[in-house]
Amino acid sequence: MTTKQIDYCIEVARTLNFSRAADNLFVSQPTFSYQIKLLEEEVGFTIFERSGKGAALTPAGTQFVSFLT
Repeated sequence: MTTKQIDYCIEVARTLNFSRAADNLFVSQPTFSYQIKLLEEEVGFTIFERSGKGAALTPAGTQFVSFLT
């Protein structure tokens, strides 16, 4: 887990939108999503439920993000 991945995770949790979070951090959306995917693989659970309308924190994701902030 890198500090960049933590920053990305916190920004998605704040905006609940991958594209907007990537824009806010001046990163391309595919790179951003890939880093979140790597983070989820490393921690061993899904942090965000993805949908066409954005993202939502899973219960485990809510606990994880509260631990980070």
